[in-house]
Amino acid sequence: MNLSPTVNIVLKDIQTNIKTKRFTGILLIFVGFAVLAIYNVSSGSYAFDDPQLLQLAGKLRSMISPFTRIFLPFHQVLVKVLPFLGILLGADLINQEIQKGTIRVTLSHPLYRDQFYIGKFLGALVTVFIGLLIFYITGIGLALVKGIPVTLFDLKVLSVLFPITFLYTLIYLSTGIFISILIKNPKNTLILGLLLVILAEMVYPFFVFKAASNIAFKELQEELEPYGLTLERTGGLTSLEERIKISGTLNEKIDMYDIIIRYRENSNYIYRKLTLFVPGEWYKRIVSKIAVRKVCIGDCNTMPESSGMRINANGDVVLSDYTMGWEGSLWEALSFVWQYLILMLSSFLCMFIAGYIKFINADLE
Repeated sequence: MNLSPTVNIVLKDIQTNIKTKRFTGILLIFVGFAVLAIYNVSSGSYAFDDPQLLQLAGKLRSMISPFTRIFLPFHQVLVKVLPFLGILLGADLINQEIQKGTIRVTLSHPLYRDQFYIGKFLGALVTVFIGLLIFYITGIGLALVKGIPVTLFDLKVLSVLFPITFLYTLIYLSTGIFISILIKNPKNTLILGLLLVILAEMVYPFFVFKAASNIAFKELQEELEPYGLTLERTGGLTSLEERIKISGTLNEKIDMYDIIIRYRENSNYIYRKLTLFVPGEWYKRIVSKIAVRKVCIGDCNTMPESSGMRINANGDVVLSDYTMGWEGSLWEALSFVWQYLILMLSSFLCMFIAGYIKFINADLE
C-alpha cells in the first residue's frame, strides 16, 4: 500500500484537530486538573475530623511518593474525562467529510478507501497522543517547579501508565469513528456519543454500586438473623466510606471484623461482575494496582483492595478505603491485571475493525 496519501491525510487531520475548540477545551481541563492536584498535595490538608484517621493519613503521606499522590487521584479523574476526548474527536470524523462532500473529492484522487480510513484514524490517534503527552509533561514540570520530587520510580510508573491511558482513550476514539460511519448527521453522532459515555462510565456504575451494596447487605442481614444480630446503615453509603451498625450480642462464633470483610468482599464481587464490560472499570483497576507502590499495611503477601476499620462514637463500624498497592516490581503488578489489558486491547481492535469493514462497504453519497 502506498503510504504517501495516508501520511498526507494524517498530517492534515492533526493540524485540523489541534486547532479545534473541543481539543483546546479538553486540554485546558487536563492542565487545570494537574494544577489543582499539585496545589492540593503541596497544601497538605486533610478532610478528617477523627484524630486516628488524621494520624493514619499522615502515615500514608510519609510512605507514598508526593508525585504519586498527585497522579493517583488524577488518573481516577481521567477515567471520566478521557472517554469524552475520544468520542469528541471521533464522532464526526467520517460523516462530516460525507456531509460536506469533501470525501468524494478526496477519493477521486489515486486513493483507496482503506488509506482514507487509516489516515483519518491515525490523525485522530496522534492528536490524542499529543494531548496526553502535554498533560504528563505539564504535570511533571509543575511538580518540579513546586519543589515536589519526581523519583526514578515515579517515572517508571508513568512510563507504564501512559500507554495504558492512551489505549483506554483509543477504545472510545474507535467507538466514535464507528458511530460516525453508522450515522450520517454529525450532530446526532456527537449527542449519541456523549450519551453513551455518560451512561456507560457514570450512570450505570453508580446504580450498579448501589445495587451491589444493597444485595450484599441484605444477604448479610439474612445470614446474621439466626444469631439475633441485625445490621443497619447509619450513614450515607459512598465508595469511600461505609457505616454499619450491628445490634445484638456478639459471641465467640461471630467475628465483627469477619462480618464486615465478607460484606465488603461480596459487594465488590457483585460490582465487578456487573461492570465487567465497562472500560472505565478496567482502567481504574489497572491504575489502582500499579500507581501506588512500595506501600503495605497489614498482610503484605496479598494484594489488598482496601484496609482500615474503626468504630466511631455512635458505635458504628466504619470502613474506609486505604488501597496500598503491591510491593514488588512493576512487572509483578501488571501480572495481576493482564486480563484487563487484554479486554482493553480487544475492545479497541474490535471497534477499529468493525469501523474499517463498515467504511469499506458504506454508501458515501
